[in-house]
Amino acid sequence: MKVLLVDDHPVFRSGLARLIETVFSRPLLLQAGDGTQGLAMIRGHGDIALALVDLGLPGDPDGLGLVREVQRLRPKLPVVVISGSEGDDIVRSVKAAGASAFLPKSASAALMIDTLKRHMPAEAFPPDAPSERGVAPGYVDTEGLTTRQIEVLALVCEGRSNKEICATLGLAEQTVKAHVSAIFRALRVTSRTQAVLAATKLGLLPPP
Repeated sequence: MKVLLVDDHPVFRSGLARLIETVFSRPLLLQAGDGTQGLAMIRGHGDIALALVDLGLPGDPDGLGLVREVQRLRPKLPVVVISGSEGDDIVRSVKAAGASAFLPKSASAALMIDTLKRHMPAEAFPPDAPSERGVAPGYVDTEGLTTRQIEVLALVCEGRSNKEICATLGLAEQTVKAHVSAIFRALRVTSRTQAVLAATKLGLLPPP
């Protein structure tokens, strides 16, 4: 089963890919950094089962443009749009373009999993996975971490300082500090080193 992730931020793509790999049964993940690459993969892989598209893609097509092209080329392919922006107008425009669902990047990992689960084909789930959750054995509960916090955690695991994380993600330093504190609470740790060890041990992220 193939899943396409289209997002111009490699750290976010990596975190989301890891989340999908820990939950679903051996997905083949295809990744693209912009709409042009994403469209090429849609055209080149007729067996893609689900596409996740960032609304804020640079270039042409942008996120909405890519959703419209997917709707034209593969009208039955589920497309979940993810975005750092929220609002009723955004949701309406995403739905009008033909997306199956909308997820803000502030959504918890649990909400993201539930949404993807509703749009994944049945073969995405292993036979012995709990049917009420549709997740694979060994799935690690992220304790309510948002996708943005998973993104911050990935950078912490790379040894980035708060200021470097601010520059990479375009966030205020106070916001990054709040995310790091939330990550520490969720992982039940008190230092960055412990957070890296805990995240690696729990399988939330690839080894640093």
